[in-house]
Amino acid sequence: MQNKVSVIIPIYNVEDYLEKCLESITNQTYKNLEIICVNDCSPDGSDKILKQYSKKDNRIKIINRKENGGLSAARNTGLNHITGEYVYFFDSDDWIDLDYIEKMVNIIEKTNADIAANTNIVRETSSSSKQMEGKKFNKNINSFLKGNIAVNNLPWSVWSHIYKKDFIINNNLKFKEGCIQEDVLFQHMAKFNTDKIFAFYGPAYHYTVRAKSITLSRKSVIAPHIKIWKLIKDFYLKHICQDELNIKIFEPEIFLQINDENDFNISKEHILSIQDYTEKKKHLFSDYELFIVNSINDSKTFEEFKNKIGKNPYLTYITRYKLHRQKEIKISAIIPVYKSEPYIERCLDSICGQTFDNIEIICINDCSPDNSIEILKEYARFDNRIKIIDFKENKGVSAARNAGLKIANGEYIAFVDPDDYLDLDFYEKLYNIALETNTDIVKGNRKTKGFDEKTTIDLLNTEIHKQNNNKFSFAHQFTTAIYKTSLIKENDIIFPEDTCHSEDIVFLLWVLLKAKSFKITDDTFYNYIRHKNSLNPDLMDNKIITSFLSSTEKLCSILNTAHLNEISKEDYALVYSRYLSTILDNFFKCTNDEDKKLCCEKIILLYKACLEPQSVDKHLALISYFMEFIKKEDSNILFNELVKCKSLKHMTVFCLRKNIERNMQYA
Repeated sequence: MQNKVSVIIPIYNVEDYLEKCLESITNQTYKNLEIICVNDCSPDGSDKILKQYSKKDNRIKIINRKENGGLSAARNTGLNHITGEYVYFFDSDDWIDLDYIEKMVNIIEKTNADIAANTNIVRETSSSSKQMEGKKFNKNINSFLKGNIAVNNLPWSVWSHIYKKDFIINNNLKFKEGCIQEDVLFQHMAKFNTDKIFAFYGPAYHYTVRAKSITLSRKSVIAPHIKIWKLIKDFYLKHICQDELNIKIFEPEIFLQINDENDFNISKEHILSIQDYTEKKKHLFSDYELFIVNSINDSKTFEEFKNKIGKNPYLTYITRYKLHRQKEIKISAIIPVYKSEPYIERCLDSICGQTFDNIEIICINDCSPDNSIEILKEYARFDNRIKIIDFKENKGVSAARNAGLKIANGEYIAFVDPDDYLDLDFYEKLYNIALETNTDIVKGNRKTKGFDEKTTIDLLNTEIHKQNNNKFSFAHQFTTAIYKTSLIKENDIIFPEDTCHSEDIVFLLWVLLKAKSFKITDDTFYNYIRHKNSLNPDLMDNKIITSFLSSTEKLCSILNTAHLNEISKEDYALVYSRYLSTILDNFFKCTNDEDKKLCCEKIILLYKACLEPQSVDKHLALISYFMEFIKKEDSNILFNELVKCKSLKHMTVFCLRKNIERNMQYA
């Protein structure tokens, strides 16, 4: 049986809109509803409409307040009468798609969240419908939003959320009566009390903009906003320690609606205390937000402030905001797309939904034969940060990434594979470290979801820490980092386009050699997904092994031509040994003897080309038994010895046993 949803609808002066609202809720595909209509002493014909609909639908309950108390009081009255398992707040001048409640319930039940948020909001006027901009979260992201991420990035409106009744009751959540923007305070209190918040992009909520609405009919919006900001500030000062990070309580753009001296004086009086709180809580304003705040602080009168921001604040805001977005690109995320239809939405959701806004998202469609390009275009329609490069012929992943590099405008560059996704604070945490330290490379952590659906945290960061954060220990996982754009472009670093395997390792080595600084952080993750179309790491056919060996040859060539100030002899030997060991490892993954012999030939050639072969021997001490055959420069002899083993691990054990036997013989 379906769980019941209590829908609370406050009613006041909405007779022109109420029928459409009630039609959309009574005709929902989800039927187990109680529709609590709270008549807040509405002076128009709303009461008559309610009675007509309640006769047709016994799910409608009418509660008549004895005196007008406002939106918050009406919602609180509704909360006192709920009997459902879930609570949904609905405004009486709006309407929703007919499967809206069904999809909301499906999400909150599937995820067992305390709160589910739908970010699909359409702004309706008498003459037009327009999709409201915002982060396009999707149900494909299989993780909850943390409290501060939810607060900063989800809509403030309660009507875009559905709540567990028990969650509301257990946390004694009520709306603050006697103020507007009441849902903003309610959302702060709700999201502070849980990390089980799930966001998705579902059916549309149609938000009606009308001249007589409470918000638009007020002479001034400044004082009410400041009142609610102070309440939110007091709430956090009471509940959160001083080092709590990045909770945004303050929207400086509202000050563009200052329209007289009284508004200005109120703003001037309160802005310093709110700004001081915000800075202590380490929420970083954008340059444009700082421009607004500083314009108030630096002005003595309303006229002076108006001259600073322009005679038409709204147009000035739009113009400056667009310029701000163009100038403030900090990270360019490059995504090569090929046969990615089942995964690309989750990937884009995780990038578009980043807590860090100052990104451009460069998607290169590599002539994908599926519907990937249609998905890209759909996302680009909702997020103008997305740029699409559409190849007319398939060129491969390296060419796709290189095309993205050519048009990247960010201060840093990031790479994402289309079947993977990011933690929503991934770029924010990496960029904040880059900003504080002016670092060339900042690396995050990685989780891998394997064929068995189990998720594990990769150990590479642990190994890097063991090596005293040596940058050359960063041997792979190149998608887990951001790279300073100037480092890449000034050194003409690109991906090799004549290989289809290990091209990312070639790129990474080149970058590491040129990088002067390197930082890592362990508390945010790139989520790497291995699925049925992923390359099988335990199987190397001729095309893959040939391409891999070609890349390895490029790697060793780059090493051998590196300047002395770019890599020490010790690191040179460490990296060179790693490449030889990887070929040895892949030897056991080859599907035929011809490819295995090809590996043996390449090992000997690379060893001969090594500038410091004895140093390499030292780093390959565990397989020193086979080094004797490598030095003999006879690939057939090396092949015959290696086939005695089953794997690199087995080879190491075999080598140790042989060395013990040899030492005993010498003894």
